[in-house]
Amino acid sequence: MAMTDGEHPPWSIATLGAVLGVASLALLLPAWRGHRGATAALVVLRVVSAGATVPAFFVSDVPVPTLVLATVIVVATVFGCVLVAPQLRRPAAAGTATGR
Repeated sequence: MAMTDGEHPPWSIATLGAVLGVASLALLLPAWRGHRGATAALVVLRVVSAGATVPAFFVSDVPVPTLVLATVIVVATVFGCVLVAPQLRRPAAAGTATGR
């Protein structure tokens, strides 16, 4: 939020990005430890965050540094989702289904 002039990106998008970023940080440790629900929620939050940058590619007069940052966010999101996709597909551990 500190990097916006209020126009590129608008305050609402910058605030949304900050909130999604903080929520993502909160999910990071459980996802790292293998909690599939946290991993799925983290992927959804990051995709929504990347989706919030897409209008920058279609609105006129967006500064080049903002377009570069939006591109980095989208590429990093796709890369991160590809990296965690195998964890979301694997079956739950045998002991977790029976409560052992």
